[in-house]
Amino acid sequence: MHSADSKTNYAKQQLKQFKEEIDTQVDQYFAHETKRVQQIYSNKDSLATLEALASVTARGGKRLRGSFVYYTYQMLGGKDLAEAMKAALAIEMIHAYLLIEDDFMDLSDTRRGGPTGHKMMEKFHRENYRKGDPVHAGNSLGVLASLMGSHLAMEIVSQLNAEPETILKMMLNLNQRLNTTVHGQINDVVNEYKDGVT
Repeated sequence: MHSADSKTNYAKQQLKQFKEEIDTQVDQYFAHETKRVQQIYSNKDSLATLEALASVTARGGKRLRGSFVYYTYQMLGGKDLAEAMKAALAIEMIHAYLLIEDDFMDLSDTRRGGPTGHKMMEKFHRENYRKGDPVHAGNSLGVLASLMGSHLAMEIVSQLNAEPETILKMMLNLNQRLNTTVHGQINDVVNEYKDGVT
């Protein structure tokens, strides 16, 4: 029989190991995506927008959401850990793009020790263009960085090595959960303008 302390320590150790693995996956994924964007779009604007998404995703956190996907898959008898890690990567990217949007809506300047996505893009505009409003450009490009994250995450899910029916169920479930998140964020935004919110 394991004590509560030993179970807690084991869980922390597993989470630390997962974080190291998923961080490596994030770095590898964005290195590959950077090359792809350079080849296809060959402009500094697309690359900078991808870099904003990559930066927020790479800063991570505890990586709990991805670990829930990875370890739940194993608990339910899943054996293809490489595919489970890809699914976890998609979840971490979804979390990152939601943070970019949340920071924009909350008018935040920093996230996990670095600038928020829209602030990164505002700086990019200031350094590269003389015309236009850097704040508006940064906000617009920050929103586009989050959209990029949304679509890249779904691209990862759609390409998992699983039965097509399973992938469709996963995508439906993810989109239902994301729609719930949107309604929660609507409340977060409008509650600032309401009286008597508890």
